[in-house]
Amino acid sequence: MNPPISSPDLSSMQFKAEFRRSEASSIFEIEHHGNRYALKVFHNNGDPGFTEKGRDLSRFRSEAKAYNNLHAFGVCVPKYYGSFH
Repeated sequence: MNPPISSPDLSSMQFKAEFRRSEASSIFEIEHHGNRYALKVFHNNGDPGFTEKGRDLSRFRSEAKAYNNLHAFGVCVPKYYGSFH
């Protein structure tokens, strides 16, 4: 299992391939210090905020919350190595 990337050395990060691109995000295969990872990058389209009923419109926050909830309840999810801004 690969170690977490909590404080990435961006100069050591090599982008190998782009798997998918959308208006909201891109997913890449990267290599960092000899380890392979999938990296999801959310495009900075500004913070959309919340609906009148309080639903979060930020895809990053929504996906992070969903992942944490699934993981907390023991659902099989991909290994999460961390996030950075």
